[in-house]
Amino acid sequence: MTVSPTTYETLEEVRVHLERLMVLYPASEEIRDQYANIQWQIWQERARPEQQMPDSDDWRVWYLMGGRGSGKTRTGAETLARWEHQHPGLYAAVAPTFADARDVCAEDPGSGLLAVLGNRVAPGGWNRSLGEIHLVSGSRIFLDGADDGAL
Repeated sequence: MTVSPTTYETLEEVRVHLERLMVLYPASEEIRDQYANIQWQIWQERARPEQQMPDSDDWRVWYLMGGRGSGKTRTGAETLARWEHQHPGLYAAVAPTFADARDVCAEDPGSGLLAVLGNRVAPGGWNRSLGEIHLVSGSRIFLDGADDGAL
């Protein structure tokens, strides 16, 4: 079931095809793996240098600071999607308030986690009131605000 990028004109066409296959074969780990890898390649081509992860592994916090429209949300969503693909588990996205985490980090239609993760989100896997995203891989992403100290 491997999809060869050479049969398509662009990586975006491969991504769209794999997204369709994920709907037809939701349990296929191979298709999910190919989709995540193609999605990361597309992001690496589009991202500006300041949106790339630090080169070294000698860091624990990566702080993104920028103005409106600078790509902070998309950078965070693409990076978290990559980390989750490589190491399924529990993750958190923290914004100034829970409403910001929900409305921007998760639900932004162009750059939020739900848009970036696409079909990797389990059916019914977005719990808006709790701020939890459940993925087909078994991973979970928790959303919270930094204003209440709860997470």
